[in-house]
Amino acid sequence: MLRRIAPAAPALLLVMLGCAGPAKLAEKSEQMLAGGQNGRAWELAIRALDKDPGNTRARSAAAAAGNAMARDWDQMGFADARLRPVEPASPALPDENPA
Repeated sequence: MLRRIAPAAPALLLVMLGCAGPAKLAEKSEQMLAGGQNGRAWELAIRALDKDPGNTRARSAAAAAGNAMARDWDQMGFADARLRPVEPASPALPDENPA
């Protein structure tokens, strides 16, 4: 009997680990955030919320990861880029009828 189960054991283990519940995903998200992996933390928190939208731990993890990503964007200067006025483009061809 054990000889029949042994070959399937690794596949079963992968399936069990791949089907983490929302609480485990939120916990993993918190660990990723603590390790500085903000994008991965966001992905895990969102997956947890997809499985259980009412999970407060997952909601907190998503908020923390989102805030950390926003801070990263601010530090890189991307947030200011959308606020800067755009200068009008100069004409490609000179005006044929100058006034």
